[in-house]
Amino acid sequence: EFFRSVRADNPPPLSFGLMRWMRSLFGEGEVALRLPSIAAGFGVAVMLGRTSPGPRGILATTLFALSSFTLVLVTDARMYAWLALAVTGLWIAAERAREEGRGYGWAFLWSLIGLHTHYFFLHSAFVVVLMLALDFRRRPERRGRILRLAGAMAASLVAFLPWFIYGMRHQLGHGLIPGRSHTRLVDYAASIAHYFFMDVGAGGPSSR
Repeated sequence: EFFRSVRADNPPPLSFGLMRWMRSLFGEGEVALRLPSIAAGFGVAVMLGRTSPGPRGILATTLFALSSFTLVLVTDARMYAWLALAVTGLWIAAERAREEGRGYGWAFLWSLIGLHTHYFFLHSAFVVVLMLALDFRRRPERRGRILRLAGAMAASLVAFLPWFIYGMRHQLGHGLIPGRSHTRLVDYAASIAHYFFMDVGAGGPSSR
């Protein structure tokens, strides 16, 4: 019943599962419903701080914590804080894999979390793959690491197949984005702009 109800909506199931778990533990209060987002926001702040030790890490964490957009993101009872966590985790894992030859398992895990959190994760994965393709051409000595990293990300797509077959294919057939008339290539291109510039569509067709 839970998965059938998620299939009738348009995001993947992870955030709904987390919220259901919080409700079973802490009830229907606002704090309980917001706890998954708060935890994800805390995780992003910790990862930012650990990525760049010293002044840069402190500055990155401080800017993240003081952002009004962050405040909305990490207190909203929705899935966007977990999307931010998965994207941040994937970027850090990809950088470690390229530079140090480690972190492939984390790249798989963050990709799997991201795919089950929001379909906008596909935009970030596209940017990472583009970065890897450019690096593959410029840095021949890294090619083995890049191929292993790409393999880890591809494995997450394989692990995502059960939800794709059961849930996402059904969602593409209903009227909510990304369903029906919103599945054209031009809509995907417009959604990439929306991903980097929030609510870009508010400016009308020309801004899209």
